[in-house]
This record gives sequence, structure tokens and C-alpha cells, in this order.
Amino acid sequence: MALTQLNTTITTLRDAAAKARANQTAMLGEIRSNQSLSSTGKSREIAKVYRTTRDTIRDLDRREQAALEKTRSDLERKIFGQYAKDPTSLIAYRDAQDRASRLGRDDKHHAEELLRSAHRSGDDVLAAAIVGRALTFGWEKLIEAHSDRHPTAGTDLKDLSDLVHFQSNVAEDMQRGLDYGENKPEELIRYTDQMIDDIADDTPSPAAALYSNA
Repeated sequence: MALTQLNTTITTLRDAAAKARANQTAMLGEIRSNQSLSSTGKSREIAKVYRTTRDTIRDLDRREQAALEKTRSDLERKIFGQYAKDPTSLIAYRDAQDRASRLGRDDKHHAEELLRSAHRSGDDVLAAAIVGRALTFGWEKLIEAHSDRHPTAGTDLKDLSDLVHFQSNVAEDMQRGLDYGENKPEELIRYTDQMIDDIADDTPSPAAALYSNA
């Protein structure tokens, strides 16, 4: 359920970014073909359109990242938060987190042994800490082993594992870059954001003036 809602949110945000880019393209075409505007006037209107689109897309990107972090935080709290609720278990929880934090990416086999030991002794606190580390490194075998013993948490663990993978996947990150890409008009290609804002506000900076005269 958590990831279904998240996927809907991401799709909606990225569709909005695509629509913003399409609107920019249409509006730029109208500005460029407007014979009543001077060269300076066209530059100003183009800068205004681009700035609005740029800010819209960046806000959509920020909203996606916020949704991802909130969903991840909610899942982590649901799965692991129970072990740090009362003062009695808090010390054990912190100790388990400390032990798990010492596991590096190359310590997968050692982590598997620790998890088996924790399962045998009924040390759910340590098991949860190890699974948390497994999520960081993508140790699917450990996650599945814990899910098999705790079926009620299995779905949430699978969701959290998928979410961690999504956030750390290079291909997904590249796709996000494309979906939230900003198409800077050729008239503004040499300008920084600040220069563009100055042009849009009709207060060109000295640097922008130098570029326009180049």
C-alpha cells in the first residue's frame, strides 16, 4: 500500500514536469514569432517563461524527494521503531545498532551468521539492526531470511527494500534527471540562473550585458 501511493505520487509529479516543459515549448514559440516584441522584449519574456518552468520543475523534484524520504521514514519507524519505545529496551537497541554499524559491505557472510545467531536466541533487537544494515547494502538473502521468520513484517520489509534500491539505483537516478530535466532556451544558454532572473525582472546584471554584447 505504501509504495502504491508513492508510485502514484511520483507519476503525478513527473507528468506535471513533462506538462510544464511542453507548456514552455509552446509559449516560447509564441514569443519568438511575436513581431510586436523587440529583441529585448523577447529576451525578457523568454526569461520569464523559463524561470517559471524552472522553478516549477525544481519544486516538483523537491516534492518527490520529500515523498520518498517520508515513506522511507514511515516504513523504518513501523519496522524498527518498536525496539526503541521503552527505556528498558533502548539500551539494547543502541547496542544492537552499534554492532550492526560495524558491518561493512564486505561483511555479508558475517552478517548472515550474526542474523542466524540472533534468530536462534530470540534476539529480535539485534536481528532488526542487522536487517537494517542489510537494507543499506542490498543483502536480499538476509532480508528474505528475516521476512520468513516475521511474516507480519514481510510486506513492509519488501517495500522498504524496494524503496532503498530505487533511491540508490544509478539508472533510476538518471531517469529522474531526465524526467525533471530543464530545457534552457538557446537564447539563455550562456546565462546563469541569477542572470536569467535579472533579465526577467528587467534589471540585467553587468555580466548579462557583457554576454548580450558578445
